Amino acid sequence: MRYAYAGVNMERPLFALCALLLNVALAGPLKWYEAFGLPGLFNTPASILRNAERKLNREHRSLEERKWRGKMLTIMVLTGSLLTGWTFSLFSGHGFEGVELLIVTIALPVRPTWDRVSQIRKKLYAGDIVTARQALVDTAWRHNALLDDYGVARAGIEILAVNFSDKIIAPLFWYLLLGLPGLLVSKSIVLMQETLTQPGIERFAPGFGQAAQLTHYWLHFIPARLAAILWLLVAAVLPSCKWKEVAGQIAGGFKSETPQIIALLSAASILKLTLGGPASIYSNDRWIGTGTLKPLPGDIKRALNLFALLHLLLFILLGVFL
Repeated sequence: MRYAYAGVNMERPLFALCALLLNVALAGPLKWYEAFGLPGLFNTPASILRNAERKLNREHRSLEERKWRGKMLTIMVLTGSLLTGWTFSLFSGHGFEGVELLIVTIALPVRPTWDRVSQIRKKLYAGDIVTARQALVDTAWRHNALLDDYGVARAGIEILAVNFSDKIIAPLFWYLLLGLPGLLVSKSIVLMQETLTQPGIERFAPGFGQAAQLTHYWLHFIPARLAAILWLLVAAVLPSCKWKEVAGQIAGGFKSETPQIIALLSAASILKLTLGGPASIYSNDRWIGTGTLKPLPGDIKRALNLFALLHLLLFILLGVFL
């Protein structure tokens, strides 16, 4: 029997907690994915979107026509996500709860994120910049071959920060509220935002990707700020962190910054780094933070430790609902 309280199905926190633990335990290491050819399978939706963009976003079309086509594609993807989530919810409600748990487990990339960034840290520490760059293949950093050591390190830290906000907290938020339809819509719009955005292109600029960017902004407006609050709670236990100063820096972006900028600002402020810049897919050429521009493998290790603490806090908060 399913119970609801304050609009939230009370089985969902349990499913979310189990899914996070299963992902941590079973969703890696990366070589498992490679052995079964799963990277190619998981990258299929992004490939489909890129092919659609190439066909729909051709330069000979007017700006208004490309904008309209992008809006229609966004509506189609979100509608398909809602219907898919609703269909799987029906299966789950008729004795196939395992299907729902499997979908939620796959949708929350805790272990894959950890493994990817850990690989970057290890290869940079060993001086193997070529393999470190390869760890960024199939990510938002489509020009990873041009990055130097510091650029790769920044990319790894940005992956931790943005994935926690966009690919873990936001899907969980919408899953707890709306179930599988909410989770799949959140995942779909993140995929569209990353796939259709190019470095250096102004945010929300009229064009093919504008609808996806605006939808991403509003769907993740609250989750991004919840993720930043979790960063602040974790920072409170760090003896070297000037908490009030960090809180002021992060709160300064709450009003209007994009979800991904808030994620970068949270990580940069606590780790005393400067993230973003021209190579970042998230910052539109902006530098975020006032710390060092040259992160080292040790900074990646500190970011990984914070990533682990964030999830420990998340486990505790989900346990409160049980």
